[in-house]
Amino acid sequence: MQDAAFSTLRVPVFTPSDNYSKLVHDEVEHVAIDKMANRIVATGWCRNPPGIPMLMPGENIGDNDSPFLEYLRALQAWDRRFPGFGHETHGVENKKWNISVYCLK
Repeated sequence: MQDAAFSTLRVPVFTPSDNYSKLVHDEVEHVAIDKMANRIVATGWCRNPPGIPMLMPGENIGDNDSPFLEYLRALQAWDRRFPGFGHETHGVENKKWNISVYCLK
């Protein structure tokens, strides 16, 4: 799943400066996995390791079956099954084994 996510290229919807303007003007909201389809991320996603961005700010996550959402669902399932052995992905929040990300409003 990680390979599919890294191999899928996204076309930016917003330029980095337009996206940043929306971020600093609080035109963002936390969005749970089940509501992320076709949303635009406000912050980039970087898996550690390797630290290479999966999605950059201003890019569309894709439809409900996108490799990005499949990857996040797998991480969430892992975290719920093995508490204490969670993942670290910059730009992805995990509160009580529920993943959410900042998306543009």
